[in-house]
Amino acid sequence: MGRENAQTPTGLFFTNWKAKKTISTVNDEWELRWNFNILNKEGIGWHEYAMPGYPASHSCLRLVKEDAKYLYHWADQWVLADRTTVQVKGTPVIVFGSYDFKAGKPWLQLVRDPHALDISENEIKQITEPFLNEILIEQENKENFKFENTYGKSS
Repeated sequence: MGRENAQTPTGLFFTNWKAKKTISTVNDEWELRWNFNILNKEGIGWHEYAMPGYPASHSCLRLVKEDAKYLYHWADQWVLADRTTVQVKGTPVIVFGSYDFKAGKPWLQLVRDPHALDISENEIKQITEPFLNEILIEQENKENFKFENTYGKSS
């Protein structure tokens, strides 16, 4: 993920816009494929890019092509009422954890134990619980929007 001086922010985000191919706002020589933005004004999202074996991005979530492409097609974009007003947020994304830049590379543990980095159901619950109410509110908003646009506004 993000390098030490440009760490990936953690918390609850929602997908907004996507592009099969776009150019980085940090360096116009960087082509980002299967890009899905989660922080519009900061230009942070996930995309396919080289995986050098250490956190090297400028805050984005780097993925291998297959994962970036899958998520690109799976997640929903936001719906805008106008150029600046979000009417419906996209798919919720929870970014969690921190990287110890002074420790060894945790993924090397997988050579000895393929389950070394597994996350338990209880850990998932602890991570998601603080955000559940906001996610459910946005899900209800999305369902109401779909209903109103399918059947018209109810009186």
